[in-house]
Amino acid sequence: MQTFIGSPALSRFRQEKLLALVQAQVPEVKELNAHFVHFADTDAALSSDDTEVLEKLLRYGPHMDEVSSEGRLFLVVPRTGTISPWSSKATDIAHNCNLAAVNRLERGIAYHVCCADGFEWSDESISIVAACWHDRMIEMVIDSN
Repeated sequence: MQTFIGSPALSRFRQEKLLALVQAQVPEVKELNAHFVHFADTDAALSSDDTEVLEKLLRYGPHMDEVSSEGRLFLVVPRTGTISPWSSKATDIAHNCNLAAVNRLERGIAYHVCCADGFEWSDESISIVAACWHDRMIEMVIDSN
């Protein structure tokens, strides 16, 4: 499985709206950032040429100069055992670009949450924050700890 960091997942407006929603429930949250993460399931390691083609395919939306990885990571991905519509289409496109070694592409969103100094995450605060940005019917959250 290869991982590729993608573009920002939220517009500034959506980021501010989501931050306000989270802060209403966990006031210690001070900042959040979100970006797409792409996962490539392949039969074998991709050649450098194939990796370059795949990186170009997965470079869409606004460019992200630097990925902030500060704070607690919450990774939102499709539920285990499901294939998202994005995955189906992206995998088809990869195959049309002669990337035969790619079995499946999938996309998730990495949320990095920064809190006030001294804040300790509890199971309850983790559940509250995670519930703010995923649909339990089709997605799951992988907590960084």
